[in-house]
Amino acid sequence: MGHPTDDDTVVILRKLAYFIPSFYALYYAVALVYVLGFDLPMSRFGYVPFNFEDDDFKPLKRDDGETDRELPLASWLALVTTMPLTTVLIFFIVKNTRKAWDYAMTISFTHLVACIIVRQAFPTNWIWWVTMAVTTFMLSSLGEMSIYYLHDMKEIQLEQ
Repeated sequence: MGHPTDDDTVVILRKLAYFIPSFYALYYAVALVYVLGFDLPMSRFGYVPFNFEDDDFKPLKRDDGETDRELPLASWLALVTTMPLTTVLIFFIVKNTRKAWDYAMTISFTHLVACIIVRQAFPTNWIWWVTMAVTTFMLSSLGEMSIYYLHDMKEIQLEQ
């Protein structure tokens, strides 16, 4: 019995056990910055990472009487900000260039499932889908490049 590799189920599950809660902790931290920055009511804070419906996600100004008219913009900005920042989690938790894409896709799929469960509806908003596709690609690319250039290339010893 040799050393466990990154392809072993136990290693993958352990990394996911760190990665998924860390992603949502980061997401809520970023969402909190936007909720406080836009002076939104804290009663809507819990749903910010899971907003995807047309009325919840379009960054349009609402009626002047509404206190949460910037909630769609805060939700969108939280998603757009969180996904690239997740590169740091991929770098420190995944630590494998070949697996960066897998973890980026896994967190995006997990977030889709969490959104469906929380909102009890399937996302039909095209803005949400385009944003998820672009940020997932960006997360995958940034994750692979950061691990490759900041971790894997360090291990190569050049003769002098």
